[in-house]
Amino acid sequence: MANIIIYGGGFQAAATASKAASQAGNAQIYVIIPYPVSDTSKAFGSIGTLGGQNYFDVRSWNGTSPNNGSDAANYATRIGLNYYWSDINAYKFEDMKKNGEYIWGGAIANKLRDDLHTSTYPVDDNSPHYPAYIPYNALTTNYVANLLIPGYAVGASSYAWAEMRVFPNLCVLGDAAGAAAAYAVNNNKQPLYFSNSDIAAVQSILSNSCNAKLEK
Repeated sequence: MANIIIYGGGFQAAATASKAASQAGNAQIYVIIPYPVSDTSKAFGSIGTLGGQNYFDVRSWNGTSPNNGSDAANYATRIGLNYYWSDINAYKFEDMKKNGEYIWGGAIANKLRDDLHTSTYPVDDNSPHYPAYIPYNALTTNYVANLLIPGYAVGASSYAWAEMRVFPNLCVLGDAAGAAAAYAVNNNKQPLYFSNSDIAAVQSILSNSCNAKLEK
């Protein structure tokens, strides 16, 4: 039986894995929680690879269904929805000033990430306007076959960090990692090598046992 490691995801991942792993036998699911209660994350859009790690970029993911939007390609392997505005906070005191005046909210995001602000992705308009599909590959790394990473290490571009780092979205990742870990130990499989049918089975667990929302 495969032993599975979940790094991040907090107690959400642990609880979901425990609930779903009914036939684990001698296999173990180890949940490493970096912080005392929970952790934060990044996020996604179109899939790519960087140094062996799956990651995501976000620009215009404002699709309303599987038939439109830049995230439509992730529909088949989705393990949840992400939804939050571009909340990029100041890192230094100087970040809170522009032309000698204090700035707040979206103005800070525009200053820090001018490359993020485009006509199709307006930071100051609190975009995105619709949720994005989170693909399963966000939880895996090509370096370790039995590792799931719903926390800080989740596959994401810097564009996505501001959208994913809030608790509701982290719970989505934690649930998905827990369900995937349980499926892996129940079926003696490594998360990195899940086929489309394996991912479909995880989607079924999430929908039927966890009341997860997989549709917009």
